[in-house]
Amino acid sequence: MCSALFTLAKWFEMYAKAFFAIGFLLLISPLWDNLGFVKKIYVESLGCAKNQVDSELLITYALENGYERVEDAENADVIVVNTCGFIESAKEESINTFFSLGEVNPNAKIILAGCLAQRYGNEIELDEADAIFGNHDLSQFPALLKSLEE
Repeated sequence: MCSALFTLAKWFEMYAKAFFAIGFLLLISPLWDNLGFVKKIYVESLGCAKNQVDSELLITYALENGYERVEDAENADVIVVNTCGFIESAKEESINTFFSLGEVNPNAKIILAGCLAQRYGNEIELDEADAIFGNHDLSQFPALLKSLEE
């Protein structure tokens, strides 16, 4: 009988510690995020269905490298504007979106990506862009993110 009570007490102690640890982690997780340990990324995809697929790949690369996807640019550390550059109206929309999102969150790093960046990357003088990233080799995106962190 005594050993059963002792075992029950030990079981209760072990689970109480576990619940305390889980509760503590839940309590500090918002603080942890706000301290900047979790980088947040927002991707705006413009243009065709291929751009949407490319955007999903960029997001996947970011998630695999410790980023969290956010649904609004205001909460992002990095903003990616995945552009279209084939017709004049798409180019205008891409540039306007780039500047609008930069105004929404001026503290975020902002990347001009996609077709516009690929086709005109060497010609674009855009000091507001922290990076210009074409769509030729999306597997280089993690290296770009790493360079923006430094």
